[in-house]
Amino acid sequence: MRQARRFLGTVLLLASTGAVAADPGRTSVIAVGKCDEASAIAARSFRSALTAKPGTQVATEAETAQPFGSTTERTLSAVTSAVASARSDFYGGQAAQARTTLQGALEDVARLPPSDARWAAERDALTLLAQVQQKTDPKAAEAALNRVFRIEPDYQPDTSNYPPSFQKWVNGIRKAAKKKSTSRLDITTSPAGKAVYVGGRKVGVGPVSVRVPPGEYRVEADWGHRGAVRTITVPSTPVELSAAVEGAVFPDGGPCVEASEPLAALARAARLTGGGRIVGVHSESAADDSFVVVTSANAQGQDVREARVKVQPGAPTTEALVLLADWAAVGGEAAPPVEVTRGPGAKPLPVAPVMAAGAAAGAGAAAAGTPAASAAPAPATSGEPDPNATHFEVALRVGIGVPLGSAYQQLDGTDVSLGDWSSITIPVQLDLGVRLGGSWFLGGYFSYGFAGSAKASFNAFTCGSGDVSCSPKTLRFGGQVHWHPLGNVSTDPWIGIGSGYEKVSLGVSDPSGDGSLDISGWEFANLQLGIDFALGSAVKIGPWVSFSVGQYSSAGGSSGGSGASVDITNKTVHEWFMGGVRLVILP
Repeated sequence: MRQARRFLGTVLLLASTGAVAADPGRTSVIAVGKCDEASAIAARSFRSALTAKPGTQVATEAETAQPFGSTTERTLSAVTSAVASARSDFYGGQAAQARTTLQGALEDVARLPPSDARWAAERDALTLLAQVQQKTDPKAAEAALNRVFRIEPDYQPDTSNYPPSFQKWVNGIRKAAKKKSTSRLDITTSPAGKAVYVGGRKVGVGPVSVRVPPGEYRVEADWGHRGAVRTITVPSTPVELSAAVEGAVFPDGGPCVEASEPLAALARAARLTGGGRIVGVHSESAADDSFVVVTSANAQGQDVREARVKVQPGAPTTEALVLLADWAAVGGEAAPPVEVTRGPGAKPLPVAPVMAAGAAAGAGAAAAGTPAASAAPAPATSGEPDPNATHFEVALRVGIGVPLGSAYQQLDGTDVSLGDWSSITIPVQLDLGVRLGGSWFLGGYFSYGFAGSAKASFNAFTCGSGDVSCSPKTLRFGGQVHWHPLGNVSTDPWIGIGSGYEKVSLGVSDPSGDGSLDISGWEFANLQLGIDFALGSAVKIGPWVSFSVGQYSSAGGSSGGSGASVDITNKTVHEWFMGGVRLVILP
């Protein structure tokens, strides 16, 4: 199940790198398990067979591979030739054609396996693009050079290809680039020792630390093939590149994702691929038999269906894939040789020969009156918890809040600022609820805030004047809903909304005695944004901000053991803007 979790992490990674929104009515086909030429052919053959079925809508290989890094369009030599052709067009007076060719080459080069030669081609394309755009679009030309200088600050264009006037202009851009502030970027690889590339250039072997200017960067490792590419924004938390996650992706393999338990992994991760059904094609063996297996699930990782067809030794898999495509197009019961092993029409698998032999050995016991049960072996399971299963969740927040707007209006029409009651607040909030399916949190909140100062004026006194001191406190409680668009992942953005009741109290102290004043009312809505970062399997931490709108409807006070409360006649609307850090337990 560890590999299944890694596969889930892969799909989460891909879902968070900006995949194009999928058509909810279309089916995507990938290869899972062992990624080789045979698995790629199987995925393509099944996709072709499924596409031919009436009424089916199947994503093409290019569309399916896009969130995996897209398919490779040209080889490195072809990209190099394109750059040379663009240089000839530019010096031949065809600047527009040269620009178009270079922009295409830059798209293609990013889809190639990382190497020093790839970076040389990408760097040359960017430099030539800057030369082409120098006079017509100087800002775009400078941006192209800065893509080079931010990761190779001492780069100097080849003097045999670029004239002195251009070299002089480049020197000015380089000097300005070196003055920009930088941030540290830490990258580790698992296993360690893999070459790491940032923005296309090799920066060392993992673990490695580099300093680069703020901005977006491609981050990848050399796994011996082109794997998944991370897009990160600097400043950034430390980045980990894993052979079982980024290295398990083969965009040109059908596409394919390696996993030792592809069936369970696909069922858990299907809903994160963007919409529609996702189908995984792989092969498996049982005793001396070989099977082609197709597993599909909907976008929520539910409605999991699976079928297989036995393949005779040495026989091609084409016929088996066509039969499985017939079954996938309908999704119900199937006639032999298709065996439905999961979902509608599923039947128990036949007893393997070794199991049948064991049953025969126990025939004597059966003859003696002991029933002999022959049940199919159950699928392998694991005690590892499903992160998307429904579970209890608790979070603790701390931060700072700033009041906005008016607390109420006095009889003479003067607004009393909420800031006069509490200049700031430091809230400590407890979130309690249930996480449903990984994507939704339903629960309540209780918040107590303290600190700040008050300067509100009343008939008998003014806070902060003379010997009068006022200590503000805030109280909030209510219900809330959070939506986690990526599910329960290690980097977990969320958006929330809540509503409840709130109260601001002033503890008043002066030489004549102590007392308290308060105003309270409904908090109509509080909008929340945050992102949680996993610190392990049981804890996440991250920043949050909220903006609430409310109205105080009653006021009260107490002193000397007696108290009173009244309705506020002239109600106004106020707001709170808050932010801080949230610690999530049992995420």
